Amino acid sequence: MTDEEINKVKKNLENMQVFNDRLYAYGNPKILNAFALLDQSDDHDRGLEDVLNLLDGAFWAIGGELGPIGAIGANVFCGLVAGWSTDAPPDMSNTFSSLISRFETASLDVDRQLAVYHDDPASYWDTTFTAHNETCTLSSLATIDFPTEADPGFYTLLDPAVFALDQVIWSILLKAYCYNVRWEPDAQITSDITSWLQMFYGKNFSYWCSYYWHQDSGDCGDYSYWNVTEHNVSFGAGTYKDGHISDDACAYLFIDSTEGTVINANGLYERSYVFNDMGLNTQTVYEAYASPDSEPKPWFRYLRAKRTGKPVLSDLLCEIGIDGIKERVLAAVKDDPTLRSSFRSKPNQTLERVLNVVVPEFVEFKIIVEGPRRYGLVLPLEEETHE
Repeated sequence: MTDEEINKVKKNLENMQVFNDRLYAYGNPKILNAFALLDQSDDHDRGLEDVLNLLDGAFWAIGGELGPIGAIGANVFCGLVAGWSTDAPPDMSNTFSSLISRFETASLDVDRQLAVYHDDPASYWDTTFTAHNETCTLSSLATIDFPTEADPGFYTLLDPAVFALDQVIWSILLKAYCYNVRWEPDAQITSDITSWLQMFYGKNFSYWCSYYWHQDSGDCGDYSYWNVTEHNVSFGAGTYKDGHISDDACAYLFIDSTEGTVINANGLYERSYVFNDMGLNTQTVYEAYASPDSEPKPWFRYLRAKRTGKPVLSDLLCEIGIDGIKERVLAAVKDDPTLRSSFRSKPNQTLERVLNVVVPEFVEFKIIVEGPRRYGLVLPLEEETHE
């Protein structure tokens, strides 16, 4: 090694410290934003693994930029952090009040380790850094010029690092707080599937649908249709709620509606990735033809609505009668055909949304979405007979 090479390594380590500091400065608001949009509180320690994933994801993202500069820089950063899985800085064993506070301390620890190398590069010249099956040594920094903050190349590296950090924090929080809820039974769609999906996603922001084509077999009553299964990102779903994440969170999260239809070029993930590859916990809700409970349901929702002055079904029945309710439902379905699917998979909450009233737990609705092989037959209330 020469003095020139040592000085070059030291200069690169200085620039990498500045880069790490800026990553923290720009990344910190991303963490705050994710918690806010998901309406969660960053009020407890999430542990070492999550902050390692944050740093590794952000640093590895620079590997594809500026040729060997990004590749070597990413390898040093990620190799340094990877070593913490078995030999973490002492302060990483502390308990922190939040992810933000652990992230801040971890960022400082990266600076400190870079400072150790900067103080005596010769002693660490052959130190190896291994991450993602790639290896380099500290001496590799003598072969590149990591950009200064005044160099546009600095932001060529910083932008993808901040974006990747944003992706990782959303992945962490969605897996911690949310479910991929599958709604059953499936819907059968006979219209153009792409148009239907775009209309559906335009009104159900947190959803994704899997589907396949069923060809008419020629059997009596069979027909051709798209079989559609609804899924949504949910905090937990049930009879009267789908637990969806906020519309603002969806607008920030998703790049597309249907595959290839971009709705936010700055979004974090394609819709299908979130549901198929992110690794969310799963939940299945089957609503449409569930048997009535053998025991009376609690009246909590009804009593709460009456106490707070929210409109309930009985108010609407007194106003327009059951025929008026039927007319409203049919008009809503005519205006939004995707409601047919929603009434089939989650009838109770869809009815509440359409009518804008609370449907008491002790009132049972059977909503049948008719199709070529599915019919509704209503027997009127039996009249009393008197001898």
